[in-house]
Amino acid sequence: MNAVLHVAAPAASGNTGLPLAVTIALAVTVLVAIGMAIVGLRRSSRLTLVTGAAAAVSAVAVLAGAFLVGGSLTQPPAANATVIGTRQAAVAPTDTKLDGLQLPTLALD
Repeated sequence: MNAVLHVAAPAASGNTGLPLAVTIALAVTVLVAIGMAIVGLRRSSRLTLVTGAAAAVSAVAVLAGAFLVGGSLTQPPAANATVIGTRQAAVAPTDTKLDGLQLPTLALD
């Protein structure tokens, strides 16, 4: 395989935020639906302790699922330990001549 393609492939498959955004949108939609159902049950005087507890448990389950899925979607990809080529560190010329109180800097050549 071409070395350039091998290096560029992970960069081309960058992590977009779309799956995370869809997960959050679905969780918010479900929580709003649960809230609307609770308000409707309360207005019709059919809200009981059991239905309220079931709605609360469902809301907690939706939030926990959204956090778990969202957390797994934001994990960085596993590191690739294969060595494609040898890389050498850049060597910058260093001047140790100090002019007055100026600190040493890298040359611009």
